[in-house]
Amino acid sequence: AIEKDSFFNDVRFELKDGGEIVIGTTRPELLPGCACIFVHPEDERYRDRVGKTAIVPIFGHEVPILTDEKADMEKGTGAVMCCTFGDKTDVEWMKKHSLPIRLTITREGRLSELAQEFAGLKIAEGRKAIIEKLGETGHLLKSDPIRHTVNVYERSGKEVEYLVTPQWFIKVVEHKEDLLRLGDELTWNPPFMKQRYQHWVENLNWDWCISRQRFFGVPFPVWHCEDCQHIIAAQEESLPIDPLTSRPDTCPKCNSSNLVGDRNVMDTWATSSVTPQINAQWGEAGEREGFMPMSMRPQAHDIIRTWAFYTIVKAWYHHKTLPWKDIMISGHVLYKKGQKISKSKGNAKSGPELLVETWGADTIRYWTAGAKLGTDCYFEEQEFKIAQRLITKVFNASKFALMHLENFGQGKPADVTFSLDKGLLTQLGETVRKSTAFMEKYEYSQALAEIEAFFWSFCDNWLELAKHRLYNPDEHGDTEGKSARSALYLTLGTILKLFAPFIPHITEEIWQAHFREIETLKSVHLADWPKAGELMEEQEDLKAYLQACKLIGAVRRSKTELRISLNSPLASVSVLSADFDAVKSVLSDLSKAAHCEDFQFVQDLPEDGRIAYEGFEVSIVPAPAEEA
Repeated sequence: AIEKDSFFNDVRFELKDGGEIVIGTTRPELLPGCACIFVHPEDERYRDRVGKTAIVPIFGHEVPILTDEKADMEKGTGAVMCCTFGDKTDVEWMKKHSLPIRLTITREGRLSELAQEFAGLKIAEGRKAIIEKLGETGHLLKSDPIRHTVNVYERSGKEVEYLVTPQWFIKVVEHKEDLLRLGDELTWNPPFMKQRYQHWVENLNWDWCISRQRFFGVPFPVWHCEDCQHIIAAQEESLPIDPLTSRPDTCPKCNSSNLVGDRNVMDTWATSSVTPQINAQWGEAGEREGFMPMSMRPQAHDIIRTWAFYTIVKAWYHHKTLPWKDIMISGHVLYKKGQKISKSKGNAKSGPELLVETWGADTIRYWTAGAKLGTDCYFEEQEFKIAQRLITKVFNASKFALMHLENFGQGKPADVTFSLDKGLLTQLGETVRKSTAFMEKYEYSQALAEIEAFFWSFCDNWLELAKHRLYNPDEHGDTEGKSARSALYLTLGTILKLFAPFIPHITEEIWQAHFREIETLKSVHLADWPKAGELMEEQEDLKAYLQACKLIGAVRRSKTELRISLNSPLASVSVLSADFDAVKSVLSDLSKAAHCEDFQFVQDLPEDGRIAYEGFEVSIVPAPAEEA
């Protein structure tokens, strides 16, 4: 719908028995199709005219004056003409009050023979001519300019007109209860989207019209007998068939050969609604028994009332079941003005091919995966830089890791013995558990957030904490060195599997570089999703690792505030905190990462040089210049 300039016209109707009634209309060209005048039952102004007969000006046919609650007492004169058809309300009134159908507009968008001297004029031309005639006859009392909302076609922007033509329908209104029950049985992700389906079904007033008058589409395989009006359907074994190029010899009812193929084609939704049946190879020799209901339908929220609803309708009609068990509803990518990005609207900065060429496929895929399920997001090209930063970090961190895994072989959980490493794998196990739970609910953006948070912590903390053991395995003994490399192997491999759905190309590149031969899987995309139980559940080691992460973070911030290099050695680090007992088991790695051999856990700190960090306070003392 859009807003357009128009005129609101007060038109005087004479009553058959004397008197008059004035109606307000923006569409005087529909006067030939006027079937009734409505007023609100509580409108005292017209109580004496209800039930009387009015004469339509210019055209002279008689119409009744009736009451209906939809007549707006506050709009115009409070009296409104019902024409067949100006809008949806006219259609409702025609059915409710059994009004005659007077077709004013032809298929060609011109006024019909009912318009008498105005027949053949285009709608805008007819409107202008009829207004002029009403002025000449004294029936036009006033005409005020207005700006009002008009229903238009989305692509062409032309105003919508209602025509009465034979169409094909599927009954849905009489099956509301079954369709609502099916909606309840379906698992909606996110759950609140079910309301849109429910509201659509509850407010259905019309059956599903599945025919369209277009040049291209799937034809209806039927013929019409021009002599007896019998409809002949094609035999199932003859399908598919084009009724315009093939036909039966004679009508089975009257034996006439005067048969005409149906010229309608099926609505898009009438064919796309059988996608589950197509996947199940329904009716074919290789039909997959028990294939429906399928597992999940992914789609956007704007087609819940079409694609989702109609697919459910078809599954219920043909199989008395749901088409799928779950439905995942995504949002739209919006332009800055709030419009859905669309080629027809011309509001897309570039097509997907150019975006991929400019930013890379992984960048685009990562960005789209960050949108919360069921929620629209705005297109902002600057956010692609965040994705590129992650992808670059995955590549660089993997490059660093593989340097230390050269000639190592396959890391195993049994070889991870050092507390810091066991803490890392325990945290990784929790990340797998949380991200798996989100993925099972189709909350991919939240799963990605969990995975990414772990990855950045792994890079910022564990790689720094374990770096000395990785670079200098001889100083730490075979067990601690092997533990670090095993943890590194298991963590990197798991990270690649977790990230693979979101950034598939860079993860595959890294997998091919190292893991393919060792894991005997030719692609990371053939690997199973990680299982938390295959990692570790060592809560005390996790506590030690998390405490070490906090402390190394506090040391880094302190060095930054003192404007000294992160690699600068420290004479001491003093920590004011209630509980850092667990970290003592990993103090060797912590000391090496902080470049400080003297970690003190104290009861008091001097005021100068202390900083607060995540619930505790710390103070560092740089090493003397000669030591540095």
